[in-house]
Amino acid sequence: MAQDEGDTPELRGLAQRYYAHPFRLAAEAGDPELSATALRGLAVQCVDLGYRAQAVQLGEACVEYGRHLDNPHAMAYYEATLANAAAQDDDRRMATKHLALSEAAIGRPAAADVGDSWAAHHSPGRWAHESGMILSRLGDLDAVEEHLHLALDIHGLDRRRTRAIVLADLGGVRLRQGDVDGAMNHLAELPRLRRRHPLGEGQAARIAG
Repeated sequence: MAQDEGDTPELRGLAQRYYAHPFRLAAEAGDPELSATALRGLAVQCVDLGYRAQAVQLGEACVEYGRHLDNPHAMAYYEATLANAAAQDDDRRMATKHLALSEAAIGRPAAADVGDSWAAHHSPGRWAHESGMILSRLGDLDAVEEHLHLALDIHGLDRRRTRAIVLADLGGVRLRQGDVDGAMNHLAELPRLRRRHPLGEGQAARIAG
């Protein structure tokens, strides 16, 4: 929440403390899933701030903590984290490897009791969106479009904030493909979604960008 509120040194530091403190507690308590989830948050923050090598290191630690979990959706979550960090660090080989591992994990059935999992929210729709943006960084725009359309189909109209972000990303992909009309068609839906479900400052800034 602190990370979504805005991009100031104070909020960045606050978000980092919110991730680092539970990691220390989880590691001391021997809770690998909470440890991995906290490390994931730190890795994502490092990506956002441009600390790419550190993001890869945190992503690797995240995967290592989660390696023995009996929760394929959690592993998909953590493998995608490392894939994204590697893609941002321009390591195509590592990014492709861990994206494939993430895809294999999200395709496996989840256990019946994952409701208490820290990664329970990492649905196939969220995976499709995140994977699409990793592929965007790798330059595979056709695969990006396929993944983002899948994310839209899964999320539906009931997840307006997520839908707005996916539409903005899809519009950006269309622009990179030189399809201005296609981009505008996707972006035209955003004002209606924002009126129905206002966004936080950080989320609004991402969509506006």
